[in-house]
Amino acid sequence: MSLEAIWAKSARGGATAGETLEAHTRSCLAVLARWASRLRGVSAVRSDRLWHRAAWSVGLHDMGKAALPFQAHLRDPALPRWDHRHEVASLAFVPWVARPETEDYAWICATIASHHKEA
Repeated sequence: MSLEAIWAKSARGGATAGETLEAHTRSCLAVLARWASRLRGVSAVRSDRLWHRAAWSVGLHDMGKAALPFQAHLRDPALPRWDHRHEVASLAFVPWVARPETEDYAWICATIASHHKEA
């Protein structure tokens, strides 16, 4: 499956295709960029790495949706739901951007794992 074929959201309102993971991630990063612009001084309060960590968290937060069973259910809701949380699967990608012994790793993992209120 190519990157362009990975969906983040199922098809809605009669559409034949869902929102791609790439489009969804770009949209989320654009929102983060607006927040960072409006809240420039926030990072100095707690960490000078806040926006760095936030950007990686947003960039990786839904990567677990690439799992084939998740993709199958997005395309055909009649298929069984995947019995795993996509957020947890997304954590597998964090070592691509942060070493496990770093604070960045801990912050990025915590953000990804908790990005859904029902989690």
